Amino acid sequence: MENPQWHTSGRTLLRLTIAWAIGLLLYFTFYLKLEETLWILVSIIGLALVVSGASLGIASMIIIKRSRYLALLVISIISLGLTAFFTVGFSTGEHVRFVLLKSYYEREMRRIVAETHKVESIHRSDCQIDLGPPIRVAFYWYRGVTDNWIGLVYDPTGAVMNANNFKPDWPNWQDTDLLPIKKLFGGDMMGAKKMANSWYLCWFT
Repeated sequence: MENPQWHTSGRTLLRLTIAWAIGLLLYFTFYLKLEETLWILVSIIGLALVVSGASLGIASMIIIKRSRYLALLVISIISLGLTAFFTVGFSTGEHVRFVLLKSYYEREMRRIVAETHKVESIHRSDCQIDLGPPIRVAFYWYRGVTDNWIGLVYDPTGAVMNANNFKPDWPNWQDTDLLPIKKLFGGDMMGAKKMANSWYLCWFT
């Protein structure tokens, strides 16, 4: 008969697993910011999360005879987290980050639109602005060590999605039909992903 009481070691294991899951979600959410700051060290953090998660899974197998339900709960959390790491975790993290900061970006977008009505051009360090019309803004999400960067783009037309028409081996990289989108914000736009409404995550090189 299984003991309904959780042993101290089991409760500690559950707390560690929950802390691990929270750490993994934060890693997914702020991965691009971490990579911008820490460069290659961010991969070491990811490896540490995978190893520590696997270790917690192994530890749960040790207590499974004493507390089956607890062990299965830990295994389920670890399995879900590790599966997300190799599948949808980072994409989900991008959406979580966007939801957390959406009100800030919307407020800044309204401010930029108001300012452009007063002056011919404005300059900010946190974004690039294309006066159009229509006005489009690319807020920096990731700035690489070279000229590669990722921006959260406000585009009321959705035209940035045309960047996805570039073929994998780039035979149409010079197509004139795609040139207006390719050259937005002074860089070569390589692709875009819709986040919500008029907001898109775009890749530049």
